[in-house]
Amino acid sequence: MFFKKKLRVERASIVDARSEEVFKTLNNMLPCYWWDSTPNFGDWIGPWLISMKTGKSIVNSRNFSNVPKTIFSVGSVIHHLIDTDTEIQVWGSGLIKPIDNRKVRKFKKVIPRVTFLAVRGRLTKNELVQQLGINIPDIFGDPALLLPRYYSPKQQKKIKIALCPHYEHFDLLHQMFKEDEDIKVINVKREPWLVIDEIASADVCISSSLHGLIIAQAYGIPWIWLHFDDKKLIGDRFKFYDFYSTLKSCSNEHVVNLTTELNKEDILAASKRARLFEYDINLDLLDQSLV
Repeated sequence: MFFKKKLRVERASIVDARSEEVFKTLNNMLPCYWWDSTPNFGDWIGPWLISMKTGKSIVNSRNFSNVPKTIFSVGSVIHHLIDTDTEIQVWGSGLIKPIDNRKVRKFKKVIPRVTFLAVRGRLTKNELVQQLGINIPDIFGDPALLLPRYYSPKQQKKIKIALCPHYEHFDLLHQMFKEDEDIKVINVKREPWLVIDEIASADVCISSSLHGLIIAQAYGIPWIWLHFDDKKLIGDRFKFYDFYSTLKSCSNEHVVNLTTELNKEDILAASKRARLFEYDINLDLLDQSLV
């Protein structure tokens, strides 16, 4: 895992507590919930950002009981609300796919314990409102979009094309392009600041990772989504379109649909379609919604 012990970087402090006994000794820590079963920079952005924003040390409340309250933030983690027994603040989280009708009852049981400060996008809000009949404020955005306010990337060697695969696609693309001088395959199984440094140094970013796209947008790097028709992710397009709903003039067609048989010509062609979009959300409201 990224954080084997207490870690301080860029004013952030994150503690990796691996036992209930250790967790109980962590006084004055701010509990947050994030997925940590697989190293993935996108999952670690939330606690890292919240630590920088609040100045507090962060500890993961996942897998622990008797936690009075916690924060859900960056990532498609709203479906994990039903796995908790605590009071929850949701700050910019999203759904990974539409809510299964068979789980509506479980969601309705936990909703009284949940305060929605913001959600990632309008698809997530619409699904929650329609399925659960709840009120959610019109405050949108993945909190990773706020990172330029808290983290300045370290200068790197200039990259022509940052190819940022979801970790399930990394081995495939790394094998194809590891020797290519024009294409840098980004390893997302690293600390978030290392991934951000590389994306921010690129001319364009092509990504099958949602947070590859979000980081590119946040730091002003033209981007396009790479969708693998023959190696789809859980939820497929939902979380990407949820992000798109927070951008002006970003249609669902801003994607290159390829297969795992892609080649360099495909990547070069995709890079010519990379672009940036204006926001259709208020980032100040998103930032201010978590205090």
